[in-house]
Amino acid sequence: MLALIPLAAEFPAFGGPALLPLTAHPDAEVLAEAAQALAKLKFAKALPPLEAAVAGALGDPRFSPKEGRPDPTRTLARIEAAVSALRRVPAEP
Repeated sequence: MLALIPLAAEFPAFGGPALLPLTAHPDAEVLAEAAQALAKLKFAKALPPLEAAVAGALGDPRFSPKEGRPDPTRTLARIEAAVSALRRVPAEP
């Protein structure tokens, strides 16, 4: 799954819509990868679900520490950076 996300990001015409469902993925790493790809694509439609993920992170089990998994604070920081980048995307006319 993680390997396909950067590939989808290389195809702007369908990459954003294809990656958008991953904003609700149960794995925080997949969510973070998708968030970064969506920010790279400047796919502003991803902003509401990503903002919701960040806002609810404290109570979200996806961001609980797990042995053998990346530090959840770093994972969340990646999503926050994507949200910040998407907030700077100009609104569509």
